[in-house]
Amino acid sequence: MSSSCVETAIERSLIQLVLEPYKPNCRYLVSARATHTPGAAGAIFEAEGQFRIPESCYIRSTGHFNAVEFNLCYNQIAYCSLAHAIQNGWLAGYCDWTLEQFIQRQLSHCLIIEFSSRFRQPLNPRQFVGKFTVQKMRELIPGILIMETACEYVDGAGAIANGAVKFAIQLSRDAVRESSF
Repeated sequence: MSSSCVETAIERSLIQLVLEPYKPNCRYLVSARATHTPGAAGAIFEAEGQFRIPESCYIRSTGHFNAVEFNLCYNQIAYCSLAHAIQNGWLAGYCDWTLEQFIQRQLSHCLIIEFSSRFRQPLNPRQFVGKFTVQKMRELIPGILIMETACEYVDGAGAIANGAVKFAIQLSRDAVRESSF
């Protein structure tokens, strides 16, 4: 029997901490909320965030949300969601890291292993909503946690971009040497 749904804001201070490795003009996630329903079928946890890209951090304005920005926004909401999930014990049984361990390892131990994105219409990068969902988790081998995730971005005019990402967390330093994804 599943418990009730838990929805919480991802604290602004946590977002700032997690996004610290990004250059200041490349911190696009402004705020986020996360939802977890223990024992439920379907999504393990998900987050919805507000994004703003005042100007691209790498190219002159294209006038629309592009694949590089899609990936950067995915990384930001994924990292913040994972930090929040770890902080709240939502990954118990899968990942026993503390928040401090996650912050130390987020860049070196979290890997995108498959990535696909789709753009339905040109999306306005100045202000939009992004949703990140962990659909499935499994330990590939001891020390490698695989997450199948989905993401979707929608602007105020209804333009949509979405994607699917397979994400790995290297829980143990030696695990990656013993496997291939």
